[in-house]
Formats: sequence, structure tokens, C-alpha cells
Amino acid sequence: MEHPRLAEQTAQDPGEGREDGDAASLRDDAVSRGYTAVMSLDVPLIRRALALAGRAPSAHNTQPWRVTVTSDRVVVTVDPARHLAHGDPMERDLRLAMGAFCEALRIAVRAEGRELRATLLPDGAFAAYADGGLATPEVRVEASSLAGLLARRVSSRLHYGPRMLDAEQRAELDTVASRHGLTLHVGGQGSRAATAWIDLLRASIRETWLDVRSTSELGAWLRFRPRGEASEDGLDVRCMGLSRSETVALAAVAQPRLWQALGRVFLAPSLAATLAEDELRHVREAPQVCVVTCAGDARETGAGLLHLWLAFTRLGLHVHPYSALLDRRGWELAALLGVDTRQLVFCGRLGVSEGAPVRSGRLPVDRFTTGA
Repeated sequence: MEHPRLAEQTAQDPGEGREDGDAASLRDDAVSRGYTAVMSLDVPLIRRALALAGRAPSAHNTQPWRVTVTSDRVVVTVDPARHLAHGDPMERDLRLAMGAFCEALRIAVRAEGRELRATLLPDGAFAAYADGGLATPEVRVEASSLAGLLARRVSSRLHYGPRMLDAEQRAELDTVASRHGLTLHVGGQGSRAATAWIDLLRASIRETWLDVRSTSELGAWLRFRPRGEASEDGLDVRCMGLSRSETVALAAVAQPRLWQALGRVFLAPSLAATLAEDELRHVREAPQVCVVTCAGDARETGAGLLHLWLAFTRLGLHVHPYSALLDRRGWELAALLGVDTRQLVFCGRLGVSEGAPVRSGRLPVDRFTTGA
């Protein structure tokens, strides 16, 4: 993924950084394996920026980034152990998360009053940033506002109230989406679009629950913690607003042998259908569902998706993602929207949570960073 700042630097300095076809191909390959950022070493600033950037969203709250700080650079790479290899075989969610993390880092550094300047790194680290000097006062003010939104951003799996988007809110969201090369599709409760999307989601969720590899992967990221004890990553069940049946099922999922045994006695399909209906109840009652698409490759839009999510936060809105729909019935959803499957970025329910959602935990900076 090319970080947006790299594209900006290329545009600003047309005489620098030109690549022939082979170099561009190598760059694309390198970026698919790692995401990098560089600045002059100011350890307190870097640590503050990394702590805030860690609030970037990721599938199952896997936080798949790893950071190495040297005397003059910060290198961000993918931790393969934190990639959902079965659930995300095309690395869409992985690369969206990495792009969002890098953009969050850029925002955090700008909020500290510094700029990042695109440069190159040796040894296969293709995208890079060097310290770009002081940010302008206007840039710092905007970044500070975004940083505040990033610190507040949260997913809500709770019930959403009936409030619909008004025209002004929709216009603001469309503007933010368009600015970042995205298109926001919204289906209001009971609309033809929402009904069609929810039908596909029902099938997707049921198929996910019946897929033993998928449930085993999910189980590895479930976090059952005693009351009052927070988890640092994964899906903390306290954040999920679960019904009793969902809690029991998730406990079973956390034990793959038990889930397989339920399948052998034909209980798993019935339980999967129940779980799907439990999830769909929240979706049907939400005031709207949304799908985000792009003109190119969805995997390259993590920065833009983060900005759209921050716009939701600014408007007091919550979202609950449903990646299973894109992964399992994406071709049908794409056909309904008139796009290619690779242009599907995000889908979820959208509204205002009726309760205050519990925030998921984050890894301390020392857990994903070396050298700082």
C-alpha cells in the first residue's frame, strides 16, 4: 500500500522520486509486505504518536502492526501472526488496518507540530518518511482536531437508536468520502437496498459460523476476562453487547473441539442459524446500513477509510463492521452496487448507540515497538 503522504510528496516534487516500471513494481511488492514511516529521532514525540496511532481500527482488533525505531527512522511492518489468514485471504482487512495505522501516525505527528516528508528506505523498506520540519499552524490545528477524534473513536456492537442521517450529515460524509476517493452507499431501514444487503449478510454470517476454520480463528481472538480486567487486543466479550445465546456460543467457539462435536450431532447448523438471527436483529433495527466502495483497489484505501470513520465520530455516529459480507458474498453485493469486488471497502450498520460502548483494549507501545 502506498501511504498517502508518499503520493503527496511525489506530486509536490515532480522532479524527484521518479521510477521506471521495474522500480515501481518492486515498490508495490515491498509496500504489500511492509508500511514504513521515518522521522528524526524524538523519542517522547514518537512514543506519544505511536500510542495514539494504536487506536486505529483493525479486524478482530488484531493490531497487526510492528514498529522499529532507529536513530533516524520509524519502520512499520506487518506482524504475520496477527493476520487473519483464513478469514482475510486477500489481505483486504490487513492492508486497510495498516493504511489506517500509518495515517493515524501521520495525524499524530502533525498534531505534535511536525511534518513527515516522503523518502526511500533501503533493504526492501520501500515507502518511508523523514522529518519534514514544522507543520504550519493551520495543519497542526486540523491534525489536533483529527487526533481528538481518533482518541474517541470506538465501534459499537450495541443496539442503535432510530435516528436517521439528516441531509447535512449525509452531505458532510459524502464530502469526506469523495475527498479520499471513496463512495458512501446508505440504505435506510426497510429500504430495498438495505433489505437486499441484509439478506446477503444473513447467509454470510451463517456460513461463517459453520466454517470450522473461521470459528477456530475467531476463537483465538476472543478475550474472556474477569470483570474489571481489560484485554490488550482481540475481541473482548465485554465490548460486544452479547445476548445469552451468543455468549454461550462464543464460549463453544473458543473450544474448537466442542464446536466440531456439535457439528457431528447436527447441533452446529441450528446454533449457527440462531447466532445469525441474533446478529441480524441489531442490523434490522439499525436506522441504516452502509457500504463503502472505491474506484480502484479497496486494499489501498485504509487512510481514507480512517478519515471517514473519524467523520462518523465527529457527527456522534457509531458503526459496527460486517466484513463477512464482503468476504463471503462480496460478488453478489458488488453486482447490486454495479462495482467490482475489489472495489468493496467496508460495510456495516450505522447509527447512534443507545448505550455507551465499552472501548476495546490496545497494546502498550512497548508491545509493538522496538528501539524507542
